[in-house]
Amino acid sequence: ENCKSQDEVYVYKVDKPTIYNVTGNGTYCEGTSPTNMVIKLSGSESGTEYQLVKDGNVLSLPWKTGVNGPLTWAGDVASGFDITAGVYTVIARKTSLTGCEETMSGSAVITSVPSPSASFQITQGAACPGEEISIRVTITGGVAPYKFKLLENGTPKEIEITSGNTYDFNYTPNSATTFQISEVSDAVCERKYAPEDYPTLPLDMANLADFEIKSSKGTAAVCYGENVTLYVDYDD
Repeated sequence: ENCKSQDEVYVYKVDKPTIYNVTGNGTYCEGTSPTNMVIKLSGSESGTEYQLVKDGNVLSLPWKTGVNGPLTWAGDVASGFDITAGVYTVIARKTSLTGCEETMSGSAVITSVPSPSASFQITQGAACPGEEISIRVTITGGVAPYKFKLLENGTPKEIEITSGNTYDFNYTPNSATTFQISEVSDAVCERKYAPEDYPTLPLDMANLADFEIKSSKGTAAVCYGENVTLYVDYDD
């Protein structure tokens, strides 16, 4: 006798996850832990799981379950996860069917920027008593606008640079003067220098009282038409 048997195989069609949009760009200071860096997905649906992808690599985080509303990923140093610099996207899969993943629309770009630093430059003139000189402070790195604390012989003054990355000022020294910068900040970062690392511009010179204009004739009278040599005598 011929033996016959039959069985049934059911094939179910599972819809792909709905496409939602990824947002959340942010910037933080290099060398610090990112704070307030959040990646958002504009929506989610039940029966679907979502995962972060950084620079093309799927992160080993627990998949988030859809809540029929927006989802967020926030850095949590305590749990060992931090949203550091990179390009983030999100993938989704149906909970009942792993392996078929769909990439959500958009991306979040998180960037880190170096802390600003400051330097001095004399742009015009020489550091001579009574002669006006032009001094420039240049800020490099960071993100404008900038603020810095200028010290003149230890006396602080808050300066703000609203345009560009340089600050120019004129100064007429009458004695030895030291300019320093103790801290500088920008839209993202703040740098406080240790005193031994202050950017410094020393204007070392003698006091005007140490200079005296003298004549080759000394204190003797000079006759009309007689040649005489004038010179500056320095007594330190």
